[in-house]
Amino acid sequence: MKIKNKNILINFFLIFFFIILFYLIYKSEYIWVGTQRKYYLKYFICCIIVIILFIFLSFNDKNKYPIIIIISTIFGLYSFEGYLTFKKIEIVSGKKSFDNQTPLEFYENQKKKDDNVVLVTYPITLQRIQNNNFFYFSGISKKKTIHCNEGNEVYGFSFYQSDRYGFNNPDEEWNNEEIEFLLTGDSSTHGACINRPYDIASNIRFYSKKNVLNLGYSGNGPLNEYAVLREYLSPGVKKVLWIYNEGNDLIDLKLELEVKLLNFYLNDRYFSQNLKFKQDLIDNYNQNIINNIYRKIEKYKNLIDFFKLNNLRSLLFSIAPNHPLEVLPQFKSILKEANDFVSNNNSKLFFVYLPEKGRYLPKFQDNKEKIKKIINELNIEFIDIDQEVFKQELDPLKLFTGAHYTKYGYQKISYKIYEKTK
Repeated sequence: MKIKNKNILINFFLIFFFIILFYLIYKSEYIWVGTQRKYYLKYFICCIIVIILFIFLSFNDKNKYPIIIIISTIFGLYSFEGYLTFKKIEIVSGKKSFDNQTPLEFYENQKKKDDNVVLVTYPITLQRIQNNNFFYFSGISKKKTIHCNEGNEVYGFSFYQSDRYGFNNPDEEWNNEEIEFLLTGDSSTHGACINRPYDIASNIRFYSKKNVLNLGYSGNGPLNEYAVLREYLSPGVKKVLWIYNEGNDLIDLKLELEVKLLNFYLNDRYFSQNLKFKQDLIDNYNQNIINNIYRKIEKYKNLIDFFKLNNLRSLLFSIAPNHPLEVLPQFKSILKEANDFVSNNNSKLFFVYLPEKGRYLPKFQDNKEKIKKIINELNIEFIDIDQEVFKQELDPLKLFTGAHYTKYGYQKISYKIYEKTK
């Protein structure tokens, strides 16, 4: 009888600590998207040690079923991860890649042919290795920049020639004293996985026959996008397009709020890093990321991704994305500051709402009305691309490649923006 009670107690604690373990993984990898691993590591290790101890105590013929269930579960998870890895399925796009090279492999092959080629770097990379005294929002200047590969219409990696500040623009756009449109946003604004002249800025440049500056950059969230305006907005700009991506902007904001230096932009209206005069330093930082950080990540990337169940987690995240609504008050504060800043520059701010692919799939968490309410309260003009473009299509999914849009999708989005801001 004592043995039976002992086994019940051991099983109870095993189940309890497994729940704790999965909660830690959930917090570290889902809520904080892997950016707070150092904080959770000690709890993770303690939990693993306790589980191993209880497994050792419970391992006997009369109490083998929990062990069998645990081992079977782990085996099943890693078997499915192995299947996803072997098939080289791109979770976001739901289709095989046309080029299975990693960005670093592709970059190194291209570098042998053209020494002027560089690889795109992301602000989010800097957030994870941040130097508290310096933060920037663009890539290497005046270089042929490899961006990304989402297959479909590009059939390989996309490129762009960066301007004097490392953004995706023809450099001569900066020579104009009067700018009709200035864009701030994330990868969809940056021109991810699509070449010029099919990105949003190029399309608007074509439709309007006016000067357009694109300050969008992959990995940006609302706080980065506001900081970019603070650093690069000039007096001659007439219209500022704040391009909001419903798929990840609130997630990005939650991460950005953890970066001390970025909060200076929100809390001090006079704060500036004077980034326009520090492009050489920005170029050096970015080149260091390519030469060192990316190579360290790449060396064991496949193995680390496998043990982290990276493909499986991405699949689950795409099915049930998490949008942290608790950051909406900070989001409103950022938009208020941005609108005041733009108005003081004698420019007008437009808020462009871009839909994500998941909106047109079942069980979508729709927060558009919450965002729209905030924008209306701030008296900012709201351009609803979901309503104006995608809901006018019989099959909205045809306007997507993967996480981004097709050439036709970008054209329709850009024309609607131009039409609504004339």
